[in-house]
Amino acid sequence: MLRTILRPALESSLNDVFGLYDDTIPLMHLDNVTPNITTLVASHLVVGILLSPLEIVRTRLVVQSASPLCSKYKGPFHALRTMFSEEGGIQGVYLSKNLVPTLLYHGITPLLSCSAPLIIARTLGISAVDSPVLYGAAEFALSTLGLLMMLPLETIRKRLHCQVSSNGDSFKSTVALRPVPYRGILDAVYKIMKEEGTRNKSSAQKRLLRKKAKFSDSDATDTDEDLFPRPKQTRSVTSAWGIHGLYRGFTMQLAANAMVFVFHAMNGIEGNSIAF
Repeated sequence: MLRTILRPALESSLNDVFGLYDDTIPLMHLDNVTPNITTLVASHLVVGILLSPLEIVRTRLVVQSASPLCSKYKGPFHALRTMFSEEGGIQGVYLSKNLVPTLLYHGITPLLSCSAPLIIARTLGISAVDSPVLYGAAEFALSTLGLLMMLPLETIRKRLHCQVSSNGDSFKSTVALRPVPYRGILDAVYKIMKEEGTRNKSSAQKRLLRKKAKFSDSDATDTDEDLFPRPKQTRSVTSAWGIHGLYRGFTMQLAANAMVFVFHAMNGIEGNSIAF
């Protein structure tokens, strides 16, 4: 609610200061869109940074334990007060590891959303009235590209939000957290790609255990090796490098984008048939 009130007001004030067109006019009808896009992104950045502690509080309240005996925060205001007192005050919260992901997220997200219609109409030359299906396909392609860019950043943001300072009571969550905190956004990308790069680790271990169990059941006689087993060298199984950990939930969001494309295409076809 605060974002809905503050961001348009700040954008309108910036447009008035620099003598730009009213922000209610769509960017499609402007000859030079660069100044208006600049004020739009600037308003998102300022409000996003200002309200970033509330985003951290929301994430922690979602993932913390539901048990009253284990929950660290009793509510939003208690979470804010506790966070400011335990994590270095205003400077410690705003200038923490969450600053860079917040800047990137609130800078790239509005840029993608406002530039997509301009790219489709002016660069690709596709009209929503003349070619609704083709326009929807272009929107779907650009939204998928934006999803590929923003989902890893959103994953890293949420994980950095859950990193609570060791001062005070411990933070118990309903999801597994990394024992060693990430040092920043680049360290998070490196560790996630290294430790969660593939989803075949558990299945490979299960297949290995099943083979061992089957071999032990089929061997009915006791041999010297069974009575005096040789020490076996254990080899740790680590996950391979990959991007699977950065794109958790990608399939569901892609399916949602596909459904939106189908609905828009059907509405466009019905609208054209009614017009004729």
